[in-house]
Amino acid sequence: MGLSSYSNGIYVDRIYQDLWIKGAAMQVGGRGCKERYEAIAGHFSTLQGPLKVLDIGANMGYFSFRLAERFPGHFVMIESSNSTTKRLLQLCLMNANPQISFLATRVNLAELEKILIAEQFDIILALSVIHHFDEPFNDIVKTFARHAKHVILEHASPEETHCPNPARIKAEPLNLTPYNPIKLCTSTATGYQHIFRDVYALKGSIEESRTAPPGLSLQTYAQHSGLYPHPTLLNPLLKKHQNKELLRIVNGEIRK
Repeated sequence: MGLSSYSNGIYVDRIYQDLWIKGAAMQVGGRGCKERYEAIAGHFSTLQGPLKVLDIGANMGYFSFRLAERFPGHFVMIESSNSTTKRLLQLCLMNANPQISFLATRVNLAELEKILIAEQFDIILALSVIHHFDEPFNDIVKTFARHAKHVILEHASPEETHCPNPARIKAEPLNLTPYNPIKLCTSTATGYQHIFRDVYALKGSIEESRTAPPGLSLQTYAQHSGLYPHPTLLNPLLKKHQNKELLRIVNGEIRK
């Protein structure tokens, strides 16, 4: 999730995702993004919006920024790496998309489940992130599916020995059968030509007819170190309201 990557198993210091600013990739990262985005966006096109999306381990926010430019809804990014969060905040400010929110927080599965229950997302983006969790990988996928209509999942290959928890990746193969998986695309792993990661669309347990509450609650924003919209932008808006526990951030505005 940070800025480092590997080339043929050798550590190099560079960005992971492409840097996306208002309709264009300004810098290419170490992991291919465009093809995965096109496959994911194609799946989004089959769904009815507006869509409320949680992007876990958002890194440079490439997927959320691009999807938020194309689809109506609200896109909440979670990222915890200190070096990454500073840069991601800059990118949020430069993109200035009111459909974006950013929580600079590290969550375990129990904490994440509280957010999922409170916010009721339509889609969870979990791209190469579950191997960063300490909990059993299949438990993580089950939790995602239980609290969303759809899950976009990408998982590291057991051959990627440089990844966090490489032994667990091999020892805990994912069982995606209960979620009617659809393979959206396959791309090479970071820095390798012979190791691949698949991106799947999984069917969650939440009914399509359910309508998620709009935007992001101010309570979730405050409890999980919200950085965007930046507090300096929110503070003038908050002065107009008394009961802050019921407020939500919707399209860059504060609403009840």
